[in-house]
Amino acid sequence: MRFGSVKFRLIFWNTATVMALFLPLLLVIYLAVNALLISSIDKKLLARAERCADRIRDSFAMTNGRSVPPKNVERKRIDMHEAGDLKVFLPPPILFDGEGRPVDPFYGPDLPRLRPLNREKMLEALSNGRDPVFFFDEVNSYTLRVVYLPIRLDDGRTCAVQALLPASELEELKSLLTRILLAMIPIVLLLSGLTGYALTGSVLKPVRRIAETVSEINASGISRRLESSGSDEFSSLVVTINGMLDRLEESFKALRLAFERESQFTSDASHELRTPLTVIKASASLALRSERDASYYRRTIEDVDKASDSMLSILESLLILARSDGGALRLSMERIDVGEFLDSIVSMKFPKKGGRTISFSVSEEGLAFMGDAGFVRRFFVNLIDNAIRYTGEDGRITVSACREDGMVRLSVSDDGCGIGPEHIPHLTERFYRVDKSRAREDGGVGLGLAICKSIVDMHSGRMEISSEPGRGTVVSALFAAL
Repeated sequence: MRFGSVKFRLIFWNTATVMALFLPLLLVIYLAVNALLISSIDKKLLARAERCADRIRDSFAMTNGRSVPPKNVERKRIDMHEAGDLKVFLPPPILFDGEGRPVDPFYGPDLPRLRPLNREKMLEALSNGRDPVFFFDEVNSYTLRVVYLPIRLDDGRTCAVQALLPASELEELKSLLTRILLAMIPIVLLLSGLTGYALTGSVLKPVRRIAETVSEINASGISRRLESSGSDEFSSLVVTINGMLDRLEESFKALRLAFERESQFTSDASHELRTPLTVIKASASLALRSERDASYYRRTIEDVDKASDSMLSILESLLILARSDGGALRLSMERIDVGEFLDSIVSMKFPKKGGRTISFSVSEEGLAFMGDAGFVRRFFVNLIDNAIRYTGEDGRITVSACREDGMVRLSVSDDGCGIGPEHIPHLTERFYRVDKSRAREDGGVGLGLAICKSIVDMHSGRMEISSEPGRGTVVSALFAAL
């Protein structure tokens, strides 16, 4: 496991959080147990002091306030308390007055030499006159728990009962508690680390599964998807990744299709340009092989000129499409009056028109839209050329315009041979031809409708094609009306 990994960081922060919560808890436990122990010894100490105070009150009552015990009260001597190797003078509860003099009637000759262990604490107890004062003190490095309990005698004096107990057991218990709590720290640290390792491994398991699945996905197998279960954040991540893979798959399909179309386009363009170049090369080579008369040279030059025109037409069409794809074409937008515009187009003398009739109709006067007149004119010329190519000598070609849902619909229709439905989706593809041999003979290379589609797209319009075999074809474009 790497130190910089997410798993290590999660384990580290989990352990740190547990310890940050556990250490204050240990401190609270220590303080609570310590307080309980002190409270327990204080209760014993206070009970001892109160019993002593009760005896003293009774003795003073029996002797009418004199500080001598009655005859029936046995005198007691102060004994020694054994504490290991130390012999500590540990007197029973004793009553002291405000001057620190013992006034307890129960003790004999040893009484005058007794002094309070802590005069300041005794005075503190006497000053409040009501609440006992507890504190720790040391005698010969031996810890004692001491209490001063203030009492009021019948003669009006306020005195304090000094009671004490050894605190060695308390210290031992506190030391034992400290060792136990300190021993728990590495145990809790280890348990929190192991728990964090197990939990982190369980939490990150979906991430590993996602990573393994994604690593197996490549361009050839991008259709594979991640499995989603549950409704947690990882499931949302899986859904997001699957959505991204869907988009990538669509992009790959589009790129593959574009590459295939580009390859086909390059192949078709090379083929179409090779034909006129072959004509030019063959004509020139034959003319140079031997001496010819003037009429032969003239025919040769005419063939070369015709082939050059074909090449120029192809190159011009390719240039328009390339600029359109690259967004380099700039439109010169102007108001186009549909009636006048169609009249000018129909009045043009189209080559190879033959006996075909070309007419136009406009549904209303003043119909107009914004467009580039040059490109729109080329749009109509290409459509009319196509209609002438696929219409019989006595055929009719109609150019019409009407308003439709805020748009201007411009249409070129014919009553020619028509086109099969399987060809219609491909008619705007570059170099696509329904009848390739016939189109080449007539000079078409399959770029006319592709250019028309680009022109309509540049004007943010929409192009529609409908046709039936034997009934003719209608090609329409819709532009925003003014």
